[in-house]
Amino acid sequence: MRSHFGIVAVHLSLVLAVAGSALPSAARAAEPDGARPATVAGYGHAATPPPAQPVALRVRLWAYHIGQVDLHEGTCAFDGALELSWPPGTGPREGDPRPFEIMNAVDARIEDYGGIVVSGRFVQVYRVHASLRVDVDLERYPFDTQTLELQLEHPLWTIDQLSYAAESQVDPTLDLRRDRVGADVRLRDWQIEAVRDGVSEMVYAADQHFGRYTFTVEVRRSLLPFLVGELAPIVLMVLIGLAATFLPAKALDAKLLLTVLALLVAVELQAAGADHMPHAGYLLLSDWLYVLSYLSIGLAVVHAIAEHRFFLVDRFAAAKRVRWGGFVLAAAVFFIPLTVMMVARA
Repeated sequence: MRSHFGIVAVHLSLVLAVAGSALPSAARAAEPDGARPATVAGYGHAATPPPAQPVALRVRLWAYHIGQVDLHEGTCAFDGALELSWPPGTGPREGDPRPFEIMNAVDARIEDYGGIVVSGRFVQVYRVHASLRVDVDLERYPFDTQTLELQLEHPLWTIDQLSYAAESQVDPTLDLRRDRVGADVRLRDWQIEAVRDGVSEMVYAADQHFGRYTFTVEVRRSLLPFLVGELAPIVLMVLIGLAATFLPAKALDAKLLLTVLALLVAVELQAAGADHMPHAGYLLLSDWLYVLSYLSIGLAVVHAIAEHRFFLVDRFAAAKRVRWGGFVLAAAVFFIPLTVMMVARA
C-alpha cells in the first residue's frame, strides 16, 4: 500500500510540474515578437505608470578601472561611478524602478549612493561594478581596435517618457579621456585611443522606441607582444629551415634534421598560440603566419631532397640551381605574403 501511495505521489508531482512549466511558456507566447516584456527581472516592479511629464536625465560617467579584456569570452570589467541628474520634481518618482539598466552587462553590481540637490538639479549617484559584453572584431589583428561600451536604457519607459542627455552634448568642449577616465587607468596589452559618449534611439517593435546612452572607450592593441610572442618565434623557425640550404648537398641527414625540427616547433607554437586567441570564424594574421611557415619549411625539405638527388648522379650544376632557386622560393613564399598582409592591416 505504501508503495502505491509513493507511485501516486510521484505521478501527481510530475503532473503539477508539467502544468507549472506550461504557464510561463503560454504567457511568453502571448507577447508580440520583438517587444520588451512588461516586467523586468531583478527590479521587482510591474510596469509603472509613465511620468506625467517627459523625464530628461543628464548622464555623467566616471571610469575608475577598465580591465580584464577577455577576447575568448567577449567581456571586459568595468568599475566606475554613474551620476544622473534632473530638475527637482521632474525626474523618477519614489517607488519607480531604477532609471536605467545596463543593456550589455553579463553581470553587474550597482550600489545606490543616494542623491542631493546641487546647483538647482537633483543628482543621484550610483557605483557600478560590471562585466560587459564586447563585440570582438579581429579582422585587422594585430593592428585591431576594440570598442568597449557601457549601454544604458530605462527598463520600462520609452523615449517619449524618458530620455538621456550625454555629457558631451551639454559641454562639447569636455575632454572625456582626461576628465572622466582616470589617469591611472591602464589596460594590459592595450592602449586607450578615444573616449566618447552619446545617445541613440533603439527600436524593439513598431511602437517601442527606447532611449539609449552609450559610453565608449576605444582601445588599440599594443604591437610589441605580437612581435615578440608570435612573429619572432615563427620567423626564427623559418630562418632555421632556410639555413639548411647552406649545408653541403651530401649532408641530407643534417638538412632534414634542421627543417623537420623547425616544422615540428612551428606546429607546437601554433598549438600554444591557439589558447590565447578566440575562434573568430575566419583566418587571422596569426593563422596565415603559420600556414606560410609550413609552406616555406616544406619547400626547404623538398629542395634539400631534390638537391641531394642531383648531387648523387653528379649533376652538380643542376643541384646548385635547385639549392638557390629553392632557397629564394621558400623565403619568398613566407616573407612576401606576410609583408603584404601586415601592411594591409596596419
